[in-house]
Amino acid sequence: MKRGYQWGKLAMEVCIKGEWKVKEKQEEFLIVQLLGVGGTSRVWQAVVMDGSSNRQAAFFCAIKYWIKVYNKENHETLSSMDAEKESQVAAKKEVTFYRQIYSNQDGVDLSEYVGKVKLNYCWCVILPFFKPIQKPQRQEALQKIEQLLRKQFYRYDETTKKHVSYQFGESDRRWRHVGLWGEKVVLFDLADLDAKDVNSENDHLL
Repeated sequence: MKRGYQWGKLAMEVCIKGEWKVKEKQEEFLIVQLLGVGGTSRVWQAVVMDGSSNRQAAFFCAIKYWIKVYNKENHETLSSMDAEKESQVAAKKEVTFYRQIYSNQDGVDLSEYVGKVKLNYCWCVILPFFKPIQKPQRQEALQKIEQLLRKQFYRYDETTKKHVSYQFGESDRRWRHVGLWGEKVVLFDLADLDAKDVNSENDHLL
């Protein structure tokens, strides 16, 4: 299975302009640092270049790169084709949740900054770089997290005429899964999220 990273030296002057709006055909990213490692993925902070001169505009983003190489049930190595298929399903599911939950967070639309791209034979989730919440900020952030869960993680689906509650799986939620996008608090890493039909807002489990 042909997978890996290519490293090189880079010398150029860039101007960071903000967050990047996702384009699925984007193929080149400059890795800045490793942000986190999970059971099936690694997350990198990256820069997307825009321009061809030595002085280029650049945009921050985060790349959730799928690294699962074994089948959890039989422990066999995944073929390149199976890895690509599983990564595409996982990326599509997570991107869909981001767009449903954060399409209108207090008038801010996150959906244009979230998407999937194919890199090195696997599909990746592209996100904004969410600023970590430091310890002195966490007490204040708890109230915003509760409001976020009540408002954004529950909705009424006009198409199905059902109430939908977005609920996390058994994995622990930690402060590394919470960040700031501007002044907005965001819960990210939605890989284990489930959308469940509920009877009413009273059944929405927080």
